[in-house]
Amino acid sequence: MFEGFIDYLSALALGIIGTDVIILNSVSNVHKAIPHLRDYNAIHCYLDNDVAGKRALGQLTERFGTKVIDRSTLYSGCNDLNEYLTTSFTNNQNLQL
Repeated sequence: MFEGFIDYLSALALGIIGTDVIILNSVSNVHKAIPHLRDYNAIHCYLDNDVAGKRALGQLTERFGTKVIDRSTLYSGCNDLNEYLTTSFTNNQNLQL
């Protein structure tokens, strides 16, 4: 699950996503995703490292428990996955997720 389309494209560029994807386009849409998530064994969340992203993660965790996996820790220090990608390229760092 991604908060925005640009983060999804960043994940594609990094080669870190599976086959099923939900793009919220805003964390205010998290409630719309809930009915589509119940049959999954794991829900990988690439949400922003901000208050809104953490709130959405909390809503999902409250509903689905340990099925929810917070992937934002992979790009801690950055607000989102796209910032991580662009910062890493700008700084000529090796991308490691």
